[in-house]
Amino acid sequence: MKEPCRSCDRREIDWGGCRCQAMAVTGDARNTDPACELSEWHQAFADVADKESHEPSPPFIYRRVGAPVR
Repeated sequence: MKEPCRSCDRREIDWGGCRCQAMAVTGDARNTDPACELSEWHQAFADVADKESHEPSPPFIYRRVGAPVR
């Protein structure tokens, strides 16, 4: 694990958080989960979440098994 996860008291509880979020936001799955307040990416992650929470939701697309994908 990279820092700050390597020396964090929670490292054996959460194992550095979500690898998918780390990869999506930072481009490196080994980085700290950006949802963690100790992550250097946390503020950028929180800013995106705040911005998107104030925008209208995209239209919902109902799907069913066997339906062609548009």
